Amino acid sequence: MNLDRPCSDILTEAWQRYAFANDAGPYLLIPQAILQPRDEQEVQAILAASKIKRIPVCFRAGGTSLSGQSVTDGWLVDIGRHWRSIEPVDAGQSVRVQPGAIGGLVNAHLKSFGRKIGPDPSSINSAMIGGMLSNNSSGMCCGVVHNAYHTLESIRFILPDGSLWDTSRADEASRFRTEKPHLCTELTAIRQAILDDPELLDKIRLKYQQKNTVGYSLNAFVDYQEPLDILSHLLIGAEGTLAFISQAVLKTLPDLPEKATALGFFADAHSACDIIPELIGIQADAVEFMDRASLESIRNLEGTPAELPLRLSEHEKLMGLLFEFQAADKDALAHKLENFRTRCQPHLKPLSPIAFTQNKKEQANLWKLRKGMYPAVAAMRARGEAAILEDITFPLPRLADAILALQEMFRKHQYANGIIFGHAKDGNLHFVISQPMASPQDTDKYARLIDDMVDLVVHRFDGALKSEHGTGRNMAPFVQTEWGTHAVELMRRLKNAVDPDGLLNPDVILTTKPKLHLENIKDLPIVEDVVDKCVECGACEPRCPSRDFTLSPRQRIVLRRARQRLIAQGRTELAKQLDIDYEFAGKQSCATDGLCALDCPVAINTGDLIKQLRKETNTPGSKKIASQLASSFGLAERAVGASLMLGRTASSIMGAKAMQGLTKGLSSVFSGFPQWHQGLEGQNESIDKSLLSKFDECDLVYWPTCMSRMMHGTSAALVCVADRAGVALHIPKDAIGRCCGQAFSSKGFPDSALAKQSELIDAMWLWSDRGARPIVMDLGSCTAFITQGLADLDP
Repeated sequence: MNLDRPCSDILTEAWQRYAFANDAGPYLLIPQAILQPRDEQEVQAILAASKIKRIPVCFRAGGTSLSGQSVTDGWLVDIGRHWRSIEPVDAGQSVRVQPGAIGGLVNAHLKSFGRKIGPDPSSINSAMIGGMLSNNSSGMCCGVVHNAYHTLESIRFILPDGSLWDTSRADEASRFRTEKPHLCTELTAIRQAILDDPELLDKIRLKYQQKNTVGYSLNAFVDYQEPLDILSHLLIGAEGTLAFISQAVLKTLPDLPEKATALGFFADAHSACDIIPELIGIQADAVEFMDRASLESIRNLEGTPAELPLRLSEHEKLMGLLFEFQAADKDALAHKLENFRTRCQPHLKPLSPIAFTQNKKEQANLWKLRKGMYPAVAAMRARGEAAILEDITFPLPRLADAILALQEMFRKHQYANGIIFGHAKDGNLHFVISQPMASPQDTDKYARLIDDMVDLVVHRFDGALKSEHGTGRNMAPFVQTEWGTHAVELMRRLKNAVDPDGLLNPDVILTTKPKLHLENIKDLPIVEDVVDKCVECGACEPRCPSRDFTLSPRQRIVLRRARQRLIAQGRTELAKQLDIDYEFAGKQSCATDGLCALDCPVAINTGDLIKQLRKETNTPGSKKIASQLASSFGLAERAVGASLMLGRTASSIMGAKAMQGLTKGLSSVFSGFPQWHQGLEGQNESIDKSLLSKFDECDLVYWPTCMSRMMHGTSAALVCVADRAGVALHIPKDAIGRCCGQAFSSKGFPDSALAKQSELIDAMWLWSDRGARPIVMDLGSCTAFITQGLADLDP
């Protein structure tokens, strides 16, 4: 084994290490290298090399964790790159997944079966299965019963010693006892120690009736007797400190199609919280709480209920509840709503009658408002401030008092912008505050807040310091405060038995450093105004075309901030090197299509940053060339199209590999000569014009984008599909030579972009008979760009 290359893909350049350093949490460590294993053998090699070289290992999937569990100054093992397999099993009753599969895509694979996975975190469209298992994710609807722990069917994992285990195999438990006698003995002994301690046993049973991700999942010792079963469930919520999870089979749930949703307003916390037990009793699927400050944060968002401003003006202690009932059919839903009317409504004290909606658009809007609270606060924070999201659990009977206590804590520590919201039926609250993290005074203020929060949650309300976000580095110093000395001693015995070298994610969950939560706190230096609101959550990454090629949108922003930190530290040479590497990795390889903004919680279009940077470096000569190209775009389009047709013809004769080799050789001799790529392969398809209609007979006017006109395939396919669907399309005769302007804008030539965009808008006005007929386009980024251009027009 090559100790310096335990896997085939290793990233060691400074720009790569700094790009991968950040996750969604509040801590920052710079890894020594990023390793991207392709299979289990390479993971085993990484673990072996880590042991010999004494380098810590941290596994990361989506990087959406919030408690500091996916950052390291050792080896960062990126699992999101290659481990993306999703396989529904037994008609979707279960699903076999690898750790790099995105949760939302898993549900997309299950949708045709009417199923979904249990965990439903708000980050499900960017969070990956590896993190969801390692953090024991839950969410808005799944509660405790359907979290990752309780929906685990089987798991495949690699221990620090390199041994591979798969609980789906019938004889695996027996093999585990035979080959791991010491570990089995220790797991059994820890279990017995818990059973012999009635106080701890009761505490475990009580704490896991509610959401709790502080420390290891000690309930595994109570729920299971077989050592392999105990260990496999301990891995859920272990945050990568015990093993590498290479695959899991999860039990799925019905994705109930019928829903009724309502948002109610209440005069104070008690009148809102008093009804929650009744809602749980009639099986409300979701009950979401919002305090006055969180409601204030969304008052100006599109779709906000008309009565909200009035309620805010009338009630200083206003609270909101968003609740939803779900059912398999309309009759079952009607039964649930009748239960609500007869059992809950008499006890409700809303400020106005509760009105349920079954309109999917209205429901989506209500959930958008609920999910928009964190982004709203994040967007309002001052430049350079961090948005800090905490995650705590309180006993349900004391939830209202806990909310009032948290609000008092905000006032004490002068966090005027703090908001509270959360999953009320689980007693799970999130609060968001914002503050700078650049000075010792900032850190001291944060430290005082955390100390008071720990005292409030643990000693005053007997709650949990982390409900669903994991312990991480953030709460590691306080695990003993919550669990007590004996429980933490048993956790340490577990860690030492499984990972005796302590190289898997050290200091995460368990630490000996009482101030670990205040070390390596990430500041957010001011860079460019267009991206300063970024919270580094990673929601943008799945849509990015270049994320597996060079950088994701988050990483492009992260490197701008890293550069600024280095300059502030006087490390100007390294900052200059980042600038050099950023030229291609950050600027040239960005598609600037704006897709990242669609999922960004604060609506950042990282492409705007890249356009701005490109514009700054464009010369007068390049601007002139862009202007000339814009004015003769039709000629350029025909030339490119002809070149592609010639290239495809040559490739079909020579073979793709020979064509690639030839153009690569020519490129090495003639600088700038284009290289042939397999993505350019295909037939020289042209549109079957017999399938098109005259303007006065068409249903839609179709404008093929310039990319489609040059590549041909998409346009031909769209026309064919429309014909089969009975939709009559008309393509204007003067479509050729038109461009939405995106190509020029993306390269930092706004004047040329505006000229082409305006030209196209004028043409579309005529093509559509002054707006009488709809126009369809075939490329999302171009559609978005021209739509924005229309929105910017003067009324």
